[in-house]
Amino acid sequence: MRKDVGSDSTEYIYFNGQVIAEHKPSSTDWSDYVYANGKRMLRADNFDYDLKMDVTITAAGGGTGWSWYV
Repeated sequence: MRKDVGSDSTEYIYFNGQVIAEHKPSSTDWSDYVYANGKRMLRADNFDYDLKMDVTITAAGGGTGWSWYV
């Protein structure tokens, strides 16, 4: 999806109905989003690193052992 306001534009990348990234085509600016339980938990702007998350899902469906690293 793309939003244009005057001469400025932003492109949005969706996954499963949620924005996971946005990009400004006029520059190299990127923002990435991380969600947990349907809520946006993290926004990373213009990083040269990958954001990674590990989680263990139990048989009952709960998450344990969360860790975030770059």
